[in-house]
Amino acid sequence: MADTASNKIKLDEIDLAIISHLSQDSRMSFARISKATGYPDATIQHRFRRMMENGVVKRFTIELNPVYVDHGSVSLALLKTTSEKHDAVQKKLEALPEVTDIYVVFGEYDFIIKISGKDLSHIDDIMRDKIKVIEGVSELREIAVVEEPKHYHRDVFGKIYSD
Repeated sequence: MADTASNKIKLDEIDLAIISHLSQDSRMSFARISKATGYPDATIQHRFRRMMENGVVKRFTIELNPVYVDHGSVSLALLKTTSEKHDAVQKKLEALPEVTDIYVVFGEYDFIIKISGKDLSHIDDIMRDKIKVIEGVSELREIAVVEEPKHYHRDVFGKIYSD
């Protein structure tokens, strides 16, 4: 796979156009991308296949509305770890399906994590029974999210798409 600094492939304007369109809608057909960009369908298909083979595109995913999957509440948490256990804590957090986002940060805390659950009581259970018990977690501060008035995504070029 060509994902090391010395091995990575160069992306040109065609590749970047494909990525931009798929960032907005990962189900967009090659024909629609072709029509939107003016590049031939065969070129779009070939370039996309090349980006997949070279690891530029790693995976496809969907974003679910948590209300429909019984995860209507969200909390953020600030975590401190013991330095020798930092990586092990990160791996354990990555394995928890209720932890939807993990940010490694500088400052007083080591991580900011986003936890999704049925309700705040469920999230408290997750914090107590699954996160606080991870060896190496030295401090955990929960911030309950009561409303999310703005939620947006950025494509790889920084363009914002709002829900």
